[in-house]
Amino acid sequence: MQRLPYGRGEPVGTVVSSQLSVVSENTWKQLSVGAACSMHNADSSSNPRLSVPLLDQMVKSALGSLYDDLKTTNPHGVSWYRREQEVVSLFAFGHLVRLFFSHSLDTALLTIEGRVPQACGKKPKAKPKLRGQRDLVIWSQRLDGYWRNPDIPINPFAVIEWKLSTSNATDSRIHAEHEEDVEWFKKNSECMRVGYAVFVRWPNRTLNITCKRISKIAPSDDWASDQVTLTSV
Repeated sequence: MQRLPYGRGEPVGTVVSSQLSVVSENTWKQLSVGAACSMHNADSSSNPRLSVPLLDQMVKSALGSLYDDLKTTNPHGVSWYRREQEVVSLFAFGHLVRLFFSHSLDTALLTIEGRVPQACGKKPKAKPKLRGQRDLVIWSQRLDGYWRNPDIPINPFAVIEWKLSTSNATDSRIHAEHEEDVEWFKKNSECMRVGYAVFVRWPNRTLNITCKRISKIAPSDDWASDQVTLTSV
Protein backbone atom coordinates (compact mmCIF):
# COMPACT_ATOMS: atom_id res chain seq x y z
CA MET A 1 0.00 0.00 0.00
CA GLN A 2 1.25 3.50 -0.79
CA ARG A 3 0.32 6.96 0.45
CA LEU A 4 -0.22 9.73 -2.07
CA PRO A 5 1.35 13.16 -1.48
CA TYR A 6 -0.76 16.32 -1.49
CA GLY A 7 0.36 19.94 -1.47
CA ARG A 8 3.76 20.07 0.28
CA GLY A 9 3.82 16.33 0.84
CA GLU A 10 1.04 15.77 3.39
CA PRO A 11 -0.02 12.10 3.11
CA VAL A 12 -3.60 12.05 1.87
CA GLY A 13 -5.32 9.15 0.07
CA THR A 14 -4.32 5.56 -0.60
CA VAL A 15 -3.55 3.54 -3.70
CA VAL A 16 -5.91 0.56 -3.52
CA SER A 17 -3.59 -2.04 -5.04
CA SER A 18 -0.75 -2.58 -7.48
CA GLN A 19 -3.22 -4.25 -9.85
CA LEU A 20 -5.11 -0.97 -10.12
CA SER A 21 -1.86 0.72 -11.15
CA VAL A 22 -1.43 -1.77 -14.02
CA VAL A 23 -4.99 -1.22 -15.22
CA SER A 24 -4.57 2.53 -14.97
CA GLU A 25 -1.38 2.35 -17.03
CA ASN A 26 -3.09 0.41 -19.82
CA THR A 27 -6.07 2.76 -19.72
CA TRP A 28 -3.73 5.74 -19.81
CA LYS A 29 -2.12 4.43 -22.99
CA GLN A 30 -5.53 4.18 -24.64
CA LEU A 31 -6.48 7.65 -23.44
CA SER A 32 -3.19 9.05 -24.74
CA VAL A 33 -3.95 7.71 -28.22
CA GLY A 34 -7.45 9.17 -28.04
CA ALA A 35 -6.10 12.51 -26.87
CA ALA A 36 -3.68 12.62 -29.80
CA CYS A 37 -6.58 12.03 -32.19
CA SER A 38 -8.59 14.76 -30.49
CA MET A 39 -5.67 17.18 -30.76
CA HIS A 40 -5.36 16.36 -34.44
CA ASN A 41 -9.04 17.08 -34.95
CA ALA A 42 -8.85 20.25 -32.91
CA ASP A 43 -5.99 21.54 -35.04
CA SER A 44 -8.09 21.13 -38.19
CA SER A 45 -10.05 24.26 -39.07
CA SER A 46 -12.69 22.14 -40.80
CA ASN A 47 -13.66 18.53 -41.30
CA PRO A 48 -13.13 17.89 -45.03
CA ARG A 49 -14.13 14.23 -44.79
CA LEU A 50 -17.76 15.05 -43.92
CA SER A 51 -20.01 15.33 -46.96
CA VAL A 52 -23.74 15.03 -47.59
CA PRO A 53 -23.45 11.72 -49.53
CA LEU A 54 -21.34 10.25 -46.72
CA LEU A 55 -23.77 11.49 -44.05
CA ASP A 56 -26.69 10.04 -46.03
CA GLN A 57 -24.92 6.70 -46.06
CA MET A 58 -24.15 6.81 -42.33
CA VAL A 59 -27.69 7.85 -41.35
CA LYS A 60 -29.21 5.03 -43.38
CA SER A 61 -26.79 2.50 -41.92
CA ALA A 62 -27.27 3.76 -38.35
CA LEU A 63 -31.07 3.65 -38.68
CA GLY A 64 -30.83 0.10 -39.98
CA SER A 65 -28.78 -1.08 -37.00
CA LEU A 66 -30.98 0.96 -34.64
CA TYR A 67 -33.94 -1.04 -35.97
CA ASP A 68 -32.32 -4.25 -34.73
CA ASP A 69 -31.90 -2.76 -31.24
CA LEU A 70 -35.40 -1.30 -31.00
CA LYS A 71 -37.18 -4.46 -32.15
CA THR A 72 -35.78 -6.22 -29.07
CA THR A 73 -38.66 -6.39 -26.57
CA ASN A 74 -38.87 -6.94 -22.84
CA PRO A 75 -40.15 -10.26 -21.37
CA HIS A 76 -43.74 -9.03 -21.82
CA GLY A 77 -43.29 -8.60 -25.55
CA VAL A 78 -43.47 -4.82 -25.58
CA SER A 79 -40.91 -2.17 -26.43
CA TRP A 80 -38.32 -1.34 -23.77
CA TYR A 81 -38.15 2.37 -24.64
CA ARG A 82 -40.68 5.00 -23.64
CA ARG A 83 -39.04 8.36 -24.23
CA GLU A 84 -37.77 10.08 -27.36
CA GLN A 85 -34.50 11.03 -25.64
CA GLU A 86 -33.71 7.36 -25.01
CA VAL A 87 -33.91 6.56 -28.72
CA VAL A 88 -31.99 9.67 -29.79
CA SER A 89 -29.17 8.84 -27.36
CA LEU A 90 -29.04 5.20 -28.50
CA PHE A 91 -28.92 6.28 -32.15
CA ALA A 92 -26.19 8.87 -31.57
CA PHE A 93 -23.90 7.03 -29.12
CA GLY A 94 -24.68 3.43 -30.03
CA HIS A 95 -24.78 3.64 -33.82
CA LEU A 96 -23.81 6.96 -35.43
CA VAL A 97 -20.66 7.49 -33.32
CA ARG A 98 -19.27 4.11 -34.40
CA LEU A 99 -19.64 5.15 -38.04
CA PHE A 100 -17.95 8.48 -37.29
CA PHE A 101 -15.00 6.55 -35.88
CA SER A 102 -14.83 4.25 -38.92
CA HIS A 103 -14.58 7.29 -41.22
CA SER A 104 -12.14 9.16 -38.92
CA LEU A 105 -14.71 11.88 -38.25
CA ASP A 106 -14.61 14.05 -35.15
CA THR A 107 -17.46 13.05 -32.82
CA ALA A 108 -17.37 16.57 -31.34
CA LEU A 109 -19.42 17.60 -34.40
CA LEU A 110 -22.46 16.00 -32.72
CA THR A 111 -24.73 17.89 -30.32
CA ILE A 112 -27.88 16.57 -28.65
CA GLU A 113 -30.57 19.19 -27.95
CA GLY A 114 -28.55 21.84 -29.78
CA ARG A 115 -29.66 25.37 -30.69
CA VAL A 116 -29.69 26.25 -34.39
CA PRO A 117 -30.62 29.33 -36.43
CA GLN A 118 -34.04 29.29 -38.07
CA ALA A 119 -35.94 31.47 -40.52
CA CYS A 120 -39.22 30.49 -38.86
CA GLY A 121 -40.31 28.23 -36.04
CA LYS A 122 -42.61 25.20 -36.00
CA LYS A 123 -45.53 27.19 -34.60
CA PRO A 124 -46.79 30.29 -36.45
CA LYS A 125 -45.94 33.40 -34.45
CA ALA A 126 -46.02 37.10 -35.19
CA LYS A 127 -42.35 37.35 -34.27
CA PRO A 128 -40.65 33.95 -34.59
CA LYS A 129 -37.56 33.13 -32.52
CA LEU A 130 -34.22 33.40 -34.29
CA ARG A 131 -33.15 30.02 -32.90
CA GLY A 132 -34.69 26.65 -32.15
CA GLN A 133 -33.73 23.60 -30.10
CA ARG A 134 -33.32 20.43 -32.16
CA ASP A 135 -32.87 16.79 -31.18
CA LEU A 136 -29.57 15.97 -32.89
CA VAL A 137 -27.35 18.55 -34.59
CA ILE A 138 -24.30 17.83 -36.76
CA TRP A 139 -21.90 20.74 -37.25
CA SER A 140 -19.35 21.37 -39.99
CA GLN A 141 -16.48 22.14 -37.63
CA ARG A 142 -15.41 21.19 -34.14
CA LEU A 143 -16.67 23.62 -31.46
CA ASP A 144 -19.26 25.15 -33.80
CA GLY A 145 -22.49 26.30 -32.18
CA TYR A 146 -25.18 28.95 -32.33
CA TRP A 147 -23.30 31.40 -30.09
CA ARG A 148 -19.77 30.85 -31.38
CA ASN A 149 -19.98 33.78 -33.81
CA PRO A 150 -21.41 36.79 -31.91
CA ASP A 151 -22.38 38.61 -35.13
CA ILE A 152 -23.82 35.91 -37.41
CA PRO A 153 -25.05 32.56 -36.00
CA ILE A 154 -23.35 29.51 -37.52
CA ASN A 155 -25.55 27.19 -39.57
CA PRO A 156 -25.28 23.48 -38.80
CA PHE A 157 -24.26 20.91 -41.39
CA ALA A 158 -27.33 18.78 -40.67
CA VAL A 159 -30.21 18.35 -38.23
CA ILE A 160 -32.07 15.16 -37.27
CA GLU A 161 -35.49 15.56 -35.65
CA TRP A 162 -37.29 12.66 -33.97
CA LYS A 163 -40.82 11.67 -33.04
CA LEU A 164 -41.67 8.51 -31.09
CA SER A 165 -44.84 6.51 -30.45
CA THR A 166 -44.86 3.19 -28.58
CA SER A 167 -48.64 2.69 -28.47
CA ASN A 168 -50.48 0.18 -30.68
CA ALA A 169 -52.35 3.04 -32.37
CA THR A 170 -50.25 6.14 -32.98
CA ASP A 171 -51.90 9.30 -31.75
CA SER A 172 -52.89 11.69 -34.54
CA ARG A 173 -51.17 14.44 -32.56
CA ILE A 174 -47.79 12.71 -32.93
CA HIS A 175 -48.41 12.25 -36.65
CA ALA A 176 -49.12 15.97 -36.90
CA GLU A 177 -45.95 16.83 -34.96
CA HIS A 178 -43.88 14.69 -37.34
CA GLU A 179 -45.36 16.57 -40.30
CA GLU A 180 -44.53 19.81 -38.49
CA ASP A 181 -40.91 18.65 -38.37
CA VAL A 182 -40.97 18.05 -42.14
CA GLU A 183 -42.47 21.47 -42.79
CA TRP A 184 -39.90 23.11 -40.51
CA PHE A 185 -37.10 21.52 -42.55
CA LYS A 186 -38.66 22.76 -45.80
CA LYS A 187 -38.98 26.32 -44.51
CA ASN A 188 -35.47 26.33 -43.03
CA SER A 189 -33.67 24.24 -45.66
CA GLU A 190 -31.26 27.10 -46.44
CA CYS A 191 -30.07 27.04 -42.82
CA MET A 192 -28.38 23.62 -43.23
CA ARG A 193 -27.05 21.26 -45.86
CA VAL A 194 -29.56 18.47 -45.16
CA GLY A 195 -32.26 17.55 -42.66
CA TYR A 196 -33.78 14.24 -41.57
CA ALA A 197 -37.20 13.81 -39.94
CA VAL A 198 -37.34 10.42 -38.18
CA PHE A 199 -40.57 8.81 -36.98
CA VAL A 200 -40.36 5.69 -34.79
CA ARG A 201 -43.67 3.84 -34.28
CA TRP A 202 -44.84 0.56 -32.84
CA PRO A 203 -48.25 -0.08 -34.50
CA ASN A 204 -49.75 -3.44 -33.47
CA ARG A 205 -46.40 -4.29 -31.84
CA THR A 206 -44.64 -4.06 -35.21
CA LEU A 207 -41.69 -1.69 -35.29
CA ASN A 208 -41.71 0.90 -38.07
CA ILE A 209 -39.07 3.57 -38.64
CA THR A 210 -39.67 6.28 -41.21
CA CYS A 211 -37.08 8.87 -42.19
CA LYS A 212 -37.79 11.75 -44.54
CA ARG A 213 -34.79 13.51 -46.04
CA ILE A 214 -35.14 17.23 -46.85
CA SER A 215 -32.53 19.27 -48.71
CA LYS A 216 -32.64 22.00 -51.34
CA ILE A 217 -28.87 22.39 -51.37
CA ALA A 218 -28.01 18.70 -51.90
CA PRO A 219 -30.97 16.77 -53.37
CA SER A 220 -30.64 13.00 -53.70
CA ASP A 221 -32.60 10.28 -55.47
CA ASP A 222 -30.69 7.45 -53.79
CA TRP A 223 -32.57 7.12 -50.54
CA ALA A 224 -33.78 3.59 -49.82
CA SER A 225 -33.41 0.82 -47.26
CA ASP A 226 -34.74 -2.66 -46.59
CA GLN A 227 -36.06 -2.42 -43.03
CA VAL A 228 -36.35 1.32 -42.61
CA THR A 229 -38.85 3.24 -44.71
CA LEU A 230 -36.80 6.11 -46.11
CA THR A 231 -38.35 8.75 -48.33
CA SER A 232 -37.07 11.99 -49.86
CA VAL A 233 -39.27 15.09 -50.12
